Amino acid sequence: MSVVQVEIPEAVMEQARRLAARTRQSVEQVISDAIKAHAAREEQLTGFYARAERGKRITRERFVEVLQKAGDAEPGPTDRIE
Repeated sequence: MSVVQVEIPEAVMEQARRLAARTRQSVEQVISDAIKAHAAREEQLTGFYARAERGKRITRERFVEVLQKAGDAEPGPTDRIE
């Protein structure tokens, strides 16, 4: 584990203390979990934006070509929307 010293606004620290007490965790664990959750969201957004940029490069003709390769088979029972 790494040790990091940071300055946190008192109001945020108080929220962390209350959450730690409510969830019976250490303040350090609450803060670590918050950082992990934020990092995971950032990674998801990065992937989303990368896919969106890739999507901008495809032409309508290429999109139709890929759809035609999928065929026109009926969806399986678990893939149906009713």
